[in-house]
Amino acid sequence: MQSHLETLFTLELPYREQLTLQRRVFEGGDRPRVAVVSGIHGDELEGLYVSHRLAQWLEELEQEDPGALLGRVELYPAMNPLGLDTLERFVPTHDWAEVLNPGAGWRGFDATHNLLADATYIRVAVGRDHHDAAPQRGSFKGDQEGEAPEVVLRVSRQQ
Repeated sequence: MQSHLETLFTLELPYREQLTLQRRVFEGGDRPRVAVVSGIHGDELEGLYVSHRLAQWLEELEQEDPGALLGRVELYPAMNPLGLDTLERFVPTHDWAEVLNPGAGWRGFDATHNLLADATYIRVAVGRDHHDAAPQRGSFKGDQEGEAPEVVLRVSRQQ
């Protein structure tokens, strides 16, 4: 049995961060293949723990009996690394809240990135929560060969 870590892709993110998706592969032969996928919902850590324990067990098996694994095991322990980092169910968005500070005016606080909102932040929606303030809604059904949907964006200053 052989094991190795594979990087599936790496994306450059704003604020000098990277998003990397990796998998751990244990290969013992050409028999059945199983993929264990976890970490899809960043607030559910049980799957991450199961992947960790399974990797430990396979590493021990690799040392004790290298020929015991007849197939291939692929572990995808963190399919939503941004969600896991912030313990958010889905991919965390770049939200911020603003507070009226008497004498200083409105101040924005970006809890996702632990920053103060400044002039680089663009307000695209206002609401009581993320459902009220969704900047876009709707869906598109089709394939890449079909006609592209028409998208219109209008930006205007509120009075």
